[in-house]
Amino acid sequence: MARDTILIHKLLAHAGEPSGADGPVPAIEGSSRETIYHHIPLCEDSGYLTGSKIVHLSGGSYGYKTIGRTTMSGHDFLEQTKRKSTAPPQPFMNRRR
Repeated sequence: MARDTILIHKLLAHAGEPSGADGPVPAIEGSSRETIYHHIPLCEDSGYLTGSKIVHLSGGSYGYKTIGRTTMSGHDFLEQTKRKSTAPPQPFMNRRR
């Protein structure tokens, strides 16, 4: 499964809100539960998210009871991606002389 930085941004933004931290995993439009569950450990492995609670289900599958909290690195990621998305386009400069 490919990494989806837009989904990562949405998960971190949710977990960074006072009402979202340590709360239930959000439903995100356009993303399946399986995709969301795949991205939570990616966020944790990258140090962007901490404290998510995993639940083992029957048949060897798993889910998440809570999403955890956004770390300082996660907030930095959110700021960097926000800056990139709001930066004005850079003009093309032809360096030939």
